[in-house]
Amino acid sequence: MAENYEWLKRVLLPLRRRFAEVVVISFFTNLLALAVPLYTLQVYDRVVGHRATTTLIALAIGILLALIFDFLLRLTRSRMLQDAAIDIDAHLGRHLYNRFRLLPLQVIESKPTNYWRSLFQDTQIIRSVFSGPTAVLLADIPFALLFLLVIFIVATPIAWALLLIIPAFLTLTWWSTRRMTEASSNETNRNLSHDMMISEMLAGRTTVKALRIDAVAQPHYEDLHAASIEDSYQRGVRTDLAIALGQSLAVSSTAFLVTLGALAIIAGEMTVGSLIATTMLTSRIVAPLNQLLSGWRGFARCKQAIEHLNQIEALPREKDESSVSRPRPKGLMQVENISVRYAGSDQPVIKDCSFALQPGQMVGLIGRNGCGKSTLVKTLQGLYTPEAGRILLDGADIAQFSRAEITQWIGYVPQECFLFSGTIRDNIAKAWPEASSDAVLAAARLAGADEFIIDLPDGYDTPIGEAGHRLS
Repeated sequence: MAENYEWLKRVLLPLRRRFAEVVVISFFTNLLALAVPLYTLQVYDRVVGHRATTTLIALAIGILLALIFDFLLRLTRSRMLQDAAIDIDAHLGRHLYNRFRLLPLQVIESKPTNYWRSLFQDTQIIRSVFSGPTAVLLADIPFALLFLLVIFIVATPIAWALLLIIPAFLTLTWWSTRRMTEASSNETNRNLSHDMMISEMLAGRTTVKALRIDAVAQPHYEDLHAASIEDSYQRGVRTDLAIALGQSLAVSSTAFLVTLGALAIIAGEMTVGSLIATTMLTSRIVAPLNQLLSGWRGFARCKQAIEHLNQIEALPREKDESSVSRPRPKGLMQVENISVRYAGSDQPVIKDCSFALQPGQMVGLIGRNGCGKSTLVKTLQGLYTPEAGRILLDGADIAQFSRAEITQWIGYVPQECFLFSGTIRDNIAKAWPEASSDAVLAAARLAGADEFIIDLPDGYDTPIGEAGHRLS
């Protein structure tokens, strides 16, 4: 498996300047966050006791300007992260689609449909972590050292208590992380199995209804659903426990600091204003640590999403383009000792198969069900890659051709034709959207479909619905 995460670097590195600007803005917002605690300290220690109204007015004007500037900075940071979210979504979505598009058919068929669908949902998880509230949290946490430094300056006698409080939060975060990561992984895997069953029931809805499979499958569905609920419950219990412990630790820390501060005030070592400012600053340190506990599920899901997307990087790819453009081949196809095996199968479906197809020759392939007829046809078109042997087209190995070239040269009609949502014309021109009306009509007439299409009220503009369910 690829372990260098180059795909993620290509998405995030162009945004490094924007992230750096977010960090700079976070520095100033955290610097301005000192304004209210220091304002409170000055009011209690210098204004109230001396009845200094003029000083109070000057301080109030200063704090108002600081709050306005802080609001503008936060608004700017939010807008920058929204722009980053758009860039991440666009680049990551494009990269994933292109990577998925180049996967060989054998690889796509080796995983359930819901697995591939979940990969595209993973991009949203990554985007939200790198550009949402979590990104703000990560940018703010390092500046807790700034608040810690100020506390050591204004409340030296009790500042040592933070050297106990902060490690306690970090220990709680480490402990809860291990528990919640495991629970979140179990829940994700269980939901995948649950969703896969629903997808299969919907994809085969006609067969399901005709054979009443929905009633037969209900106990299995209920078992999966119950297991999913149980995993979700276990994850919720662990999350709630971590959050409750964090909140209790935060309240206990405040009470501990106030007690120590009161003793220091009685001893004449610090002032009331210093204690109040210290309590406010401590909350600025504790709040991000508490948010880590409540938001760790997002981190765990992001890590899983990155791992899922990284797995696709190690999968084989189809050739996207050829370095040399070749003319349309005449059609001589030679099959030389090919063997094809499905993933996880001990025996090959096709073994040591050899034959030749001449240009213009019509050949019928006959055999019992499951003997490999469809597999052989897919292999001839390059949809499957033989584990041994090779296929030549006009003397050239088709492995050197791109998917676009093979598709232009070799036509293929599958056993089961899949119709896409849209109009009849859209489906006929699906692989060639810029096809002219004459080309569409010629294809329909060649297929013998023009007669029933023109009999429809909307003709070629008739919407056929999902999987063509509106057609007979």
